[in-house]
Amino acid sequence: MRYASKSLRCSYCRWLSSSIDVVAVRVANKPGELANLMDYLDENNINVEYAHCFIVGDFAYDVLKVNDPSLDVKLSAAGFNVCKPEDIYVVD
Repeated sequence: MRYASKSLRCSYCRWLSSSIDVVAVRVANKPGELANLMDYLDENNINVEYAHCFIVGDFAYDVLKVNDPSLDVKLSAAGFNVCKPEDIYVVD
């Protein structure tokens, strides 16, 4: 899953936010599935800057900020279920 990089500034306050590139992977919600994903990343020397995980039903979604811009392609080729942006969120 990729987000276009752009900055947004609130007109009422002084904060600035920006979108960044992340990869989201759907795994089964059972013990060891996140470990399998992390083992793959470790074996391929891919650094995880940070991760967010959440559960929806029988699946866990792992959203990763990594140092490899082509990780989504590599994960798909290795058999992982890489999510598209519309799999994760809905924009009104």
